[in-house]
Amino acid sequence: MTPLTKPRHDYMRAIPFIILLALVMPMVASAKDTNEVTLVTFKVQNADWACITLEEQIQADTKWDINKTAIPLEPKKAYDIAKRWMLEHFKFAQLVRMEILPLGTRLPKLQDHYCYIVEFLALGGREPYRVSVAVLMNGTLIDPKQIVH
Repeated sequence: MTPLTKPRHDYMRAIPFIILLALVMPMVASAKDTNEVTLVTFKVQNADWACITLEEQIQADTKWDINKTAIPLEPKKAYDIAKRWMLEHFKFAQLVRMEILPLGTRLPKLQDHYCYIVEFLALGGREPYRVSVAVLMNGTLIDPKQIVH
């Protein structure tokens, strides 16, 4: 084949870049000019929900050096705060899982900041839902909000 008859597929090299751009641009376009931190996400009836707070609220929260000091908020207290919120919004709430989330893994400047993620099986109508809430180490509950796309 001569260079004139050889098919040119240079545009094929651009396809992975175009696909990547198509995937990333919606996230960039929807990013707000705020410093929001998403602590946990979940779905209820095909709707997306999340516990979102501002970075400043986390930085103002109690720091915890896990290697040196006692935990600032005992698990039972965090559970009580979360359960109280759940029972205000649902008829029934059963603990499914509770974990301590190190926030420094998401943003290095939040090193030594942690929160509880408390997941419940909640009953508000006919079907049970898995609902999560976040509780900061100072006892502040970050309630879930529905994400509008």
